[in-house]
Amino acid sequence: MTENITSPHNPRIKQTAKLRERDQRDERGLLLIEHLRELRQAIDGGIEIVELYLDERYESIAELFADQQLPPLDESLRLHLDSVTVVAGRAAMEKLSYGDRISPVVAVAKQWTCELNNITPLDRSLVLVIDSVEKPGNLGAMVRTADAVGVTGVILSDPVCDVWNSNAIRASQGAIFRVPIAVATAVETQAWLENHQFQIATARVEASVSYTKFNWASRVAIVLGSEAGGLGARWQESTLHGIHVPMRGSVDSLNVSVTAAILMYDAQDRMTLPS
Repeated sequence: MTENITSPHNPRIKQTAKLRERDQRDERGLLLIEHLRELRQAIDGGIEIVELYLDERYESIAELFADQQLPPLDESLRLHLDSVTVVAGRAAMEKLSYGDRISPVVAVAKQWTCELNNITPLDRSLVLVIDSVEKPGNLGAMVRTADAVGVTGVILSDPVCDVWNSNAIRASQGAIFRVPIAVATAVETQAWLENHQFQIATARVEASVSYTKFNWASRVAIVLGSEAGGLGARWQESTLHGIHVPMRGSVDSLNVSVTAAILMYDAQDRMTLPS
């Protein structure tokens, strides 16, 4: 553990804070994890922590875990975290924290490779495909729900927002560190799904079939598009199964994360068992 850093202008603090920028995350292969809940999920998900900034009110990460009544860390992991911990004053922690809420802990972690082979199809599998979604809050919310539903994996198809965005991580409540995630082009995604014999259900407002009337197969991929433009051309093909959520009020669409939740829970409840 190093000496206390108090100044928000400390070069180490300033360099770490730059990880809020996507180009810095991509260039350095790192990401920021704020708040204890997300850190616990990352640790449990086996994510490698390379640096940990701890509020000066605490002497160690173990003390913070005890203060928040969290299960104690494995001894070897605790020793590793102690070795990469930097104690920081309030002003420095404020510089590192996103938004108004100052976190007692901010970690720097290694990114991992988000490849399609991270997802292992089972006989009964539900995969969520998020195509070109721009808003990190919606991305995180969908991953959080995907984790709750128990999906086999999440694929980001031609993503606009990166998975390491702080808002996405926060909105997922750390589920991003636990759910198998892949990033691929729409062409690669569709080829992978077809190769693994997934039924592909695309959520489209103009689709004629309600999700309530749809027969979910034993391997299903639910595809949702961006908030502004909907699904890309690749997902408009007639060979795919278009479904919609009935709209009975004055609005003509739902938030994409709400639609995802409705469809994932229904699919998981009604997917047919393999014969």
